[in-house]
Amino acid sequence: MRPSKEVEESIMDNIVVVVHIIAGAVLAVVAMVMQLGVGPTLQRIPQSAEKETAVTFMKGRIQKAQDVAIILVWVTVGHLAHSRWEMIVDSPLLMTKIAFGSAALITATIMHFVVRGTKERLKRDGKMDAFRSLTRRAAPFEKIVLIGAPTAFVLGVYLGHG
Repeated sequence: MRPSKEVEESIMDNIVVVVHIIAGAVLAVVAMVMQLGVGPTLQRIPQSAEKETAVTFMKGRIQKAQDVAIILVWVTVGHLAHSRWEMIVDSPLLMTKIAFGSAALITATIMHFVVRGTKERLKRDGKMDAFRSLTRRAAPFEKIVLIGAPTAFVLGVYLGHG
């Protein structure tokens, strides 16, 4: 016997919530680890083969995980906004969570899919002055993700996300 349509929708909604929580946690944790730990540490390490190996590993694994997390959060946000609109508009705290999350998600999307590609192109083309300039100008935007993603995650946990 097949479950009713309401039960199926409830199960799907719960799966989307779980994916949203996991992807949001990955986004928040990776942002904190990279900006507070790995980034400053790599700046202090002199150029070497070992440093290049570490950077290659991060580009191959950590950045891809962050990219997948960003995409999953976008997909789940769309579903949750549609399925829970009444709950959203009735909760000022949930709207605050959404504001922090939206700022972090939009900024992370731009930083990961636009700025990162531009920086790689500038570095590959040997335009190091433009690369350094873009890196300096992008730094404040990284802080939006660093503050917004964990704040949205903590508010989501506090609210029970549903």
